[in-house]
Amino acid sequence: KIPFFPFIFLKDFFGLILILCLYFLQTHFHVSSLSHPDNALEASALLTPLHIVPEWYFLCQYAMLKAVPNKNAGFIVLLTSIFALFYFGEIRNLTTFCLLNNNSFSISKSYFFLLVLTFLWIGAQFPQEKFLSYARILTLYYYFLLMCILF
Repeated sequence: KIPFFPFIFLKDFFGLILILCLYFLQTHFHVSSLSHPDNALEASALLTPLHIVPEWYFLCQYAMLKAVPNKNAGFIVLLTSIFALFYFGEIRNLTTFCLLNNNSFSISKSYFFLLVLTFLWIGAQFPQEKFLSYARILTLYYYFLLMCILF
């Protein structure tokens, strides 16, 4: 057995000191080699730069949010897309699971997967009109596929 106090306490204390030193270097000397260079630009409260995109796991929702011109409607689309996926993950009925494994729904599931990949690509692009129109069409198709898969 290894006694807790001298060995593990000193090991954890050394790890804490190491993390605090790295944090000190990051905050006071601006050593940000792991960060993207655009994150070091000075922020403007009135203007959001076009080149800023979220992380990859938020790109689908970001594409849907960019597609809707109204802010409130875009927020509702964003929330309903997340809640629909949450509902899709929380289905507990066995008959619904049997229906989802049916061959007729496998095409819908593969289209849904391709749709998510397309949303990832569109979400990473600049907000140009062609990408916004693609995102608007695919948002409608997203909800149509969700209704086909869920109901």
